[in-house]
Amino acid sequence: MNYVQTHTSIPLPIVLDVNFDETEGEESWIIMTRLPGCQLGEAWPSMTNNAKAQTTSQLKSHFKQLHRLHPPEPAWIGSRSHGPAYDHRLDNRATCGPFASVGEFHDFLVAPVKNSPCPD
Repeated sequence: MNYVQTHTSIPLPIVLDVNFDETEGEESWIIMTRLPGCQLGEAWPSMTNNAKAQTTSQLKSHFKQLHRLHPPEPAWIGSRSHGPAYDHRLDNRATCGPFASVGEFHDFLVAPVKNSPCPD
């Protein structure tokens, strides 16, 4: 978050404290400030078309800024300790990585599909 805050104009909460524990069964947590406002999903239905257009434009700007960022060296995808990580989206209950690049991570994600037989 510090990297994004330093290199973009995207408003972010301030991290106040972090507890990082890789011991199995232990939980890690972050305490941070809260940004003003309400959740977009709650506000959207009652917003005017003009307000929706402004919000969409602002989000587009934020995503453009994020896409322009280059990760600090050395880049990796994995746990905070540069080791393997658990990705709940994979639903395999196993750790994976670390990966040296986004491409290597993407190769890992598509490997099960790429290696499965094609239906006839």
